[in-house]
This record gives sequence, C-alpha cells and structure tokens, in this order.
Amino acid sequence: MRLEVVPFDSGHLDAAGELLAARHADDRAAEALLPEAFEDPTVARAAVAAVAVQPGASGASALRDGRLVGYLLGSLLLEGVQARSAWVGPAGHAVAREEDPALFRDLYAAAGQPWVAAGCFTHYLRAPVRDAPALAVWFGLGFGQEQVYAVQELTGSRAAPHRAGAGLEIRRAGPDDLDLAVELAGAIGRYQAGPPVWAPCLPEFLDQLPAAHAELLADPAASFWLALGPDGRAAGFLVLRPVEPDRGDPRSPPRCAYLEVAATRPDQRGAGVGLALTRHALAAARADGYEACATDWRATNLLASRFWPGRGFRPVSLRLRRPIDPRVAWANGRP
Repeated sequence: MRLEVVPFDSGHLDAAGELLAARHADDRAAEALLPEAFEDPTVARAAVAAVAVQPGASGASALRDGRLVGYLLGSLLLEGVQARSAWVGPAGHAVAREEDPALFRDLYAAAGQPWVAAGCFTHYLRAPVRDAPALAVWFGLGFGQEQVYAVQELTGSRAAPHRAGAGLEIRRAGPDDLDLAVELAGAIGRYQAGPPVWAPCLPEFLDQLPAAHAELLADPAASFWLALGPDGRAAGFLVLRPVEPDRGDPRSPPRCAYLEVAATRPDQRGAGVGLALTRHALAAARADGYEACATDWRATNLLASRFWPGRGFRPVSLRLRRPIDPRVAWANGRP
C-alpha cells in the first residue's frame, strides 16, 4: 500500500481527531485519571484544531492509499526565554494503532524542515509515558527527556492532613508575606543551575521573581502555602492553582488542581518541610472540592525526581527536547 507524506491541512482534521481519540483511549487504559472526554473524536478534533491555529503552526500528514494514518503538528515560539523553538503538544501527534510508530520518523523529517528553515533549532514534543515503542522512536531521532508531567487522585491518606514538625507553622500566605516568599523565590533556579541539571538561572529570571510572587500572593484563585520555622523565616512554600480548561490538552483530569511551584530552604531540606507542606496543601485542595492534582518537574532535578513520585504523583507524559546545531543554517553543503 502506497504511503505519502504531505503537509498537514484543515482537510485532515476529522481523521486526525479520530487518531488522537484512539491514542487517548490507549493512554487512559494506562492511566484512568486522564479525562474521558478526549476519547470522543469530536472533542479530540477540537484539540487538534486548537493546535492548528497557534502562531506559526505547521506539520505533516501520512496518507496510506489516501487515508490519514498519522500526523505531526507543531507551532513556533519566536519570543521569550525559549525563543525560536518549535513545540508539539499532547494533541499534536498520533499514528494509527495498526501502524509502526517508526512512521513518526518520516513525519518529523517533513514537519521539521520548515521549523529549521525558520531558525527554530530547538524542538520540543510532549509524548505519553506509557507508549514505549513511540518513545524509542523519538529517542532514536535525537530527542531527550527534559520534563515529567504527573497526576494523582486526591483521596485516601495522601490527601489527609499532616501534623507539622515541632516548631513548624503552615499557613496561607497573602500580599503582606511577599518578603518571606521572595527569600525562597530563586531557590529552584539556583539549584537547577547546578549538577546534573545545569539549566541557566538567568539574571532577568531572578529579577522578575518578586513581581511574579506578588501576583501569586494577590491571586484569589491561588493557594499559597507558607511554612515558617521557629526562627520566623520561611522554611518552604507551595502554590496550588486551578487547572485552566484547555481544549488542546488532553492530559489534565477534571476538577484538578495544579501544583505550580514548591521550594524548601536549602538548609531545611530533609527535615520534612516539603512533606508537611504537600500533605497539608493536598488535604486543603481536597476539602475545596478538587479530585486530582497535577504537577511537573525537570527530569534531571534529582530532588524533584525522587520527592514527587514518593508523594504519589504518577508520570503520564514527558516533554522531550532536541537541540539542533544552528550552523546547519549556513553549513548545509550547498554552494
């Protein structure tokens, strides 16, 4: 049977929705907490359509005897810290169940060329963690694991109140606590600048933290939990927010809180501060009517990679990253 790889266009949306719905059903078989709605091809089609209208969106479709059997669709980010990069979200790719996941290689070759031509030399892709054969294809294409996305239900002992350790007070923070919060604001960035993450902690990132935390503290939808030590200093904090509805993202469960950020003062790590904050915050979220919680962390952050799975978070997807040598823009073998 003849296989043809062509540019993705709006005529492929219906069939792409069917492929995404089937993939999501397989994802839910591995993690039932994922939203059931995206198993509906109509809902899945809307998710693909939402990707297709993002800035600089383009991609490729695989047609076998004229029938869509796979697609890869991404968008370009041309401004900000991660400028000039291409992003493929959870709804941006799927292949038919009967197809070899190696089909992604041909789709990426076709879809990626316009991204590189636009000067986007870093490519990101969100992939289901349960699909080992597809992950192996992406790893073979030069992608590496960068970020882990995980969920847990807010039931049972993990969502029960936790008694803080001796001398530790946990309370909701407000705008008047900005100085306490800012003391810890750069802890994650500074830690991740070290081994084995080695992620840049840019001065402009540190400069904007006071304003960002002031916004969080003033946000009535955010739950900013602060742990205070016996010395009155902040020992740690944790922030929960409601997950915003996103018709293009089939990863977040319904009635879900998002654990946006958490940090412990370096000299307090290992003393139970993070455990107390997490148990307290999740119990409060459950009392507020949330049924699930989602979070994410850098895969090479050893503290986070050990702590969050230990608190009951189960990985559901990975953000993969492929850097491309930008010299290919001029060193391409052409005269």
